[in-house]
Amino acid sequence: MTTFRRLTAAVTGALLVSGVFAAPAMAAPGSGPLTFTPKSGQHQFGDGNPTDRFTITPATADCPTGSEMYVDVLSPQGSEDGWLTAGTPITASGIIIRDPSAGPILTVPAHEAHFQNNVVQDMVGQILPAGTTDERLSPADAAKPVGTVIAEGQFSVFSVCLNGSAVETARSDIHTVTFRAATRAPKPANWPAEQFYDVLQWSYAFDSDGTDQPEATTVTLTASPGGSAQAGAAVSLTATVTPSAATGSVRFLDGSTEIGTKAVTAGQASLTTSDLQTGAHSLSAVFTPDDATKYLASTGTLSYQIVPSNPNAQKGEVTVRTTVPSSPGGGDLTMTVDQSAVTLPQAVREGDSFVTGQVGVNLVTVTDNRTGTLPGWNVSGTVADRFAGANAANSFDGTALGWTPLIVSQAAGQGVTAGPAVESGTDPGLTSPGSTLALAPAGSGAGTAKLGADLALQFPATTPADTYSAVITITLI
Repeated sequence: MTTFRRLTAAVTGALLVSGVFAAPAMAAPGSGPLTFTPKSGQHQFGDGNPTDRFTITPATADCPTGSEMYVDVLSPQGSEDGWLTAGTPITASGIIIRDPSAGPILTVPAHEAHFQNNVVQDMVGQILPAGTTDERLSPADAAKPVGTVIAEGQFSVFSVCLNGSAVETARSDIHTVTFRAATRAPKPANWPAEQFYDVLQWSYAFDSDGTDQPEATTVTLTASPGGSAQAGAAVSLTATVTPSAATGSVRFLDGSTEIGTKAVTAGQASLTTSDLQTGAHSLSAVFTPDDATKYLASTGTLSYQIVPSNPNAQKGEVTVRTTVPSSPGGGDLTMTVDQSAVTLPQAVREGDSFVTGQVGVNLVTVTDNRTGTLPGWNVSGTVADRFAGANAANSFDGTALGWTPLIVSQAAGQGVTAGPAVESGTDPGLTSPGSTLALAPAGSGAGTAKLGADLALQFPATTPADTYSAVITITLI
C-alpha cells in the first residue's frame, strides 16, 4: 500500500502526482448528484473563527469494485479534470479509505465536509477586489457599511472514487457552489491577540441537485441616532438586506415585543419609533422572503440604550453674528441671518467624548443685485476660541465645532460653491479666521443664495454639566 499512502499525502496537500491521473469511469456514485445539508451557510477563515461543516451524501453509497479511496473536491470551474493540481479536498476527515476487514467494496456513508483550510482560502480569495484580503480591507472596502457584499464567485464541487494507483473509478455529478464575501465588524476588543480575525464574512450556497436552491441572506440592523437616545426621542431603525435583490418583509423586535413590520425596498426596510423605554434594549430585525424557494430568512441584531431625560445634560448653543462691509458700485450685496441661534440636540456619550450635531442648518441668505462687472463674493465663518458655560468657570475649546458647508439653494446659473468641510477637533479648525462657507468667483454670484452647514460638536466627556454656547462670526466680502 505504499502507493496508497503517497497519494493520500499528495491529495491532502493539493499537489500533483505526475502520471497517476486518468479519465473517470462514469460509474456509481457518479450515477447521481450529491446532496448537501445545509445547502447554504456562513463562515470565516482562520484560527478561532467558526467552522463551516456541512454533510455530503452521495447518490449511491458504494464506489465501484476495485476502488480504494474516496474524496470530495473543490475546484475552480473549468479545472475539474486537473483537480489534483488546481483543486483541494474538503472531506472533513481527509480521504475516506476502504477498510479491508469490511469487504471488497468501499462504502461511503453521509459524511462531513468543510471549507476551513488554507488552500480553499487562497482559492476563493482570488475573487476579492484588489487590496482586500481576509486580514485587511482596502480603504475603499473599509469605508463601506458592515454587511456589504464586495465579491462573488462560483466554483465546482464533486466527489471521486479512486483505485490503489490513484486512477478515478467514478466521479459524481459536478455541482456549483457560490461564495460571497461581505464586510465584517472590526475585531472585538476581547478577541485573543494571537488568533487570526477574518475581516470578511463569507457565505456559500450549493446548487445541490442541479436546481436553483434558496440563497443565503444577511441582515444588518442600524439605528439613528447611533448607540443611544434620550427617552421619548424618535429612533430610526434601518435593516439592510443582502443581497439587495431579495424581496420580502422585516419584522422589527425589541426583545420579544414586536415594534412593527415593514416591506423591503431596494434592499432596505426602515421604521421609526419613540416608544422605547429607558434602559438597555436588544433589538432585532427578522427578514422573511417573499419567495422561500429563492432566498433564506435571516436576522440582524443591535444593542441599544435609552437614557433618561436630564435637564443638566450638556447642550450646545451656537449664536450667529454677522459683519457685512459696504459694497462699492451700483446695486447691493446684502446678507441676512436666517436664525440668530441654533440649539443642538442633547449631547450623547461616545467613548471619551460627548458628541452632538445637526444637519441642514440654515445660516444666512446672500443677495447680489450689483450691476456691471460682477466681482464675486466670499462668505466665511470664525467660531469663538471657547464655548462658555452658564457657569463662568465652565468652558471647552472652540475647535470642538466642525462644519460641512451646504448650498441650500441658489439662483439658476449663480455659480455659488460650498467651502471645504472642517472636522471637529482639528486645530485651529473654525477658530482660525476665514473658514469659507461659500464662494462666488469673479463673473458670478448674481442672485440670491441660501447657505447652511451640517454642524458637528465633539468635546471631552469630562466637561461639567452645563449649557454651553459660542458665537460664530460670519463675514461677507
